[in-house]
Amino acid sequence: MYLIDTNVLSEFRKLLTGKADSVFAEWFSTVSSERLYVSVVTLFEIENGILRLERRDAHQASILRHWFVQARAQMQGRVIDID
Repeated sequence: MYLIDTNVLSEFRKLLTGKADSVFAEWFSTVSSERLYVSVVTLFEIENGILRLERRDAHQASILRHWFVQARAQMQGRVIDID
């Protein structure tokens, strides 16, 4: 099991555009997605970042929002709550 943080989840987005770090891309190719988990804190940080971006660049925020909705759906069942 891997608990991925905000910067790692953001790096996943770069995989889609071919801009991800090569070492990260190599590591990711060896890991089953079922082993990747995310904290609600990480999801909050990304949500907060998108909300702040909406004030400055609505178009880019919309692109990130679309990606984030898809990412959350892919992580369904692998989100760790906090007490």
